[in-house]
Amino acid sequence: MPTALPTRWPASVTPSQALGYLLARHVPIARLPEGLRLIREAAGWLPPVGMKSPDLGMHPATVRSWMYAARDHAQLLGPPPGLADLLAVLGDGAIRTAARARSALEAAGADELSDPRTLADFAGWCGADLGFEVLPQALRRTIAAEFVVPRAADLTRARRTVDTQMRRYGLSTVNRALERLADEGLRIDAGNDAEALREVLGTAGYSAWLWPRRDVATPLTAAMTRIRALGIPIPVEQIPTAIARSSQKRWPRAPGEWPLPIDAIRAWVNAREDWRLTGNDEVEPVGALPDLHPHDRLIISILDGKELHWMALNQALKDAGLTSPMAGAAIYKSPLLRRRGRNGYFLVGRRDPQPF
Repeated sequence: MPTALPTRWPASVTPSQALGYLLARHVPIARLPEGLRLIREAAGWLPPVGMKSPDLGMHPATVRSWMYAARDHAQLLGPPPGLADLLAVLGDGAIRTAARARSALEAAGADELSDPRTLADFAGWCGADLGFEVLPQALRRTIAAEFVVPRAADLTRARRTVDTQMRRYGLSTVNRALERLADEGLRIDAGNDAEALREVLGTAGYSAWLWPRRDVATPLTAAMTRIRALGIPIPVEQIPTAIARSSQKRWPRAPGEWPLPIDAIRAWVNAREDWRLTGNDEVEPVGALPDLHPHDRLIISILDGKELHWMALNQALKDAGLTSPMAGAAIYKSPLLRRRGRNGYFLVGRRDPQPF
């Protein structure tokens, strides 16, 4: 005759031991120990490897019936002692990678429940309240956990906030991005792992800098595309001013952020396949070049090797076919121009232009 199911957890049991006790209680003795692995596979906590249910002469539905029985029994038993403490580790409101969540749970002595998806599933079986979600959501738990978040919408909001911050100039400092998230009530737990932080935020970057993973339109990418068309090395110290000149909006100076610091330009260039940093501290394009912007083509033909004051350059552009407003905008916005003093303009990359 089947025995009545226990209605209390064994005394002094840890949450991980409680899970093992629960599963063993619903695997037939004749199927131990292999059945313990199979029931974990059925729950999605272990990837199916080697032995499958048919290898034991059983239909997979038989193993799933063990799992369903264990789940129903957990509802009867309720949360085991100590489970609430483990849930509190991930329920502190921080956004984490699964690896960071696992490390935090291991430090709390969670053992098998160090896997955040296993912990969330077991807590759900027991009817415990969860203060976090495991992403991506997977009905059959066949997808590895990537993030642990207070709510799925929080991760989306954090990424949108940082994306807006990066697009303003083209990149952002890590500290500024975290400050902006804190202002929004969002906290990231990435420890000292810069790669984990970029994974959470969905960005690219290097060291203290973050930038979008894709080539979206920013002051940085727009200016560098036009500079790249020159096809020549440009001293890196000339790049920040060139980017600031070509920005569609004249942002106020922000120390360490705008104009973009030279260290940020070096980091961005080193991460690119279409640029390289030379031994002379110059940025040099690699590979096929884009077409010159029409205004830049005119400016190059006028200024090649020369320096002109604003009025002379403006008149030359009008003589070349631009209207007066267009000529002024070409001078005002071109990242290819440098200015000496108040009025002298010459091309980037030229260290010793001939005076007019």
